[in-house]
Amino acid sequence: MDIEKRVKELHDAYGGKDAFNDVYTTRSEEMEHAWGSDIICIGLVLRSHLFVEYYLNKFLEKSTQLSERQIHQLTFYNKVQHLKETKLIGLVVSLEKFNQVRNKLSHNINATVEKDDILPLLEYQGFQNHYFVLRTEDKKVEHIYETYAKLVGQKVIEALDPHYHIQEKLMKDASKEFVRIYREGE
Repeated sequence: MDIEKRVKELHDAYGGKDAFNDVYTTRSEEMEHAWGSDIICIGLVLRSHLFVEYYLNKFLEKSTQLSERQIHQLTFYNKVQHLKETKLIGLVVSLEKFNQVRNKLSHNINATVEKDDILPLLEYQGFQNHYFVLRTEDKKVEHIYETYAKLVGQKVIEALDPHYHIQEKLMKDASKEFVRIYREGE
């Protein structure tokens, strides 16, 4: 076997030694670029999605007639659609947007989370009042995505708590009292 002859044949197939080296340099750079994706952002988004799915599964197991097996066979989107028939209906639109962000990152190695991606999450009324959100303008968008996931987990836990209505009423009454005291001080 004549290695030099085979190497020349390889180089000739690419149009010469320099052309061969250029092709492999370009391929290597492309792979490094793809590998260099923002793993922190991807990790936060995927972890947030898994976290929300964990709580959706928990909610569906306790509040629907679906078996655990049936629930685990559902896509995330279909799990969200089941919320339309529950007291968590208010989360449906924002969870659909939440899932779109995850899909964007899961299926495109160069994708990033942009401010426009998380705006629909901020429009969810429960998120606007949520105590996790203190100063969203100082946070990276993927951290807002993560914060939204924590809110969903909290909302599921509250929906499953048979006594939560007591706390909810107390908070509503306390808010009214706060407004009254504030207005008297004007």
